[in-house]
Amino acid sequence: MITLLFKILFINIILLFFIFSKDVKINDNSYNLIVSDYKYGLIEWEIENVFDKWINKFLKSSKYSITDNEGGGDCFFAVLRDALKSTGLTIPINVQHLNEVIVYPAGITLGTTAISDNGVSPAYTSAHTTTANISSNTVGWSASISLSEAHILKIASLFIEFEWQSRFNANSGGGASSQSKVQISGNGGTTWVDLTDTFTNTATSLTTQIRAGTGRWLTQINMGGSQLQFRLIHGVGSNDGTSQSIVQVRSNSYIRIGHYK
Repeated sequence: MITLLFKILFINIILLFFIFSKDVKINDNSYNLIVSDYKYGLIEWEIENVFDKWINKFLKSSKYSITDNEGGGDCFFAVLRDALKSTGLTIPINVQHLNEVIVYPAGITLGTTAISDNGVSPAYTSAHTTTANISSNTVGWSASISLSEAHILKIASLFIEFEWQSRFNANSGGGASSQSKVQISGNGGTTWVDLTDTFTNTATSLTTQIRAGTGRWLTQINMGGSQLQFRLIHGVGSNDGTSQSIVQVRSNSYIRIGHYK
């Protein structure tokens, strides 16, 4: 009896190592005959369709297949569209290539200045001084960005977070305050839209102003270079000729642009 069991065990081991898989045909379809389990001296075999994709093996079912789509970074939305079409629903679905761009405008003006900060106190742009009234639209800082797109960018939404400092010097003119605000343009500076409200400052030391929020200040960004522009305008509250407004922008100010074609 022991000799017989030994022989059965020996034969199964030989089969396990030398006949691990075998091609078979059923109804002219090709399959693999593979070892699925081995215990108690017996080999259990499993039939595997050689044309099964990974999804069939993972789900252990032949009822699923993989259908290609145009992809291009929008494959998930294309899947939703195609799935709805397969149900017979007449719902128009257009994959509009919704994307997002994050821009740090002040980083452009700082250029290649070596970073010496650990993230606690990001650098500021160079300070700018003016004696003009804010209605003169004196630019204390500006930046332009070229987005390499061969078409107009339609804006879905914008999120901005801008931080800047301002200071007021009354000098001998006896003025009352300085004023400043951030603006954006999507047509190369032809027209401007206020991104923030006006910051009125009476302090003679640098005072920080932060504005953050979501909106749709632009509906599109035109094609071409430097169409997306930002600027910080400032000035004094009255034209006394000697009072001064000083401003500078913090480098971690940024904007998130949700856009589509």
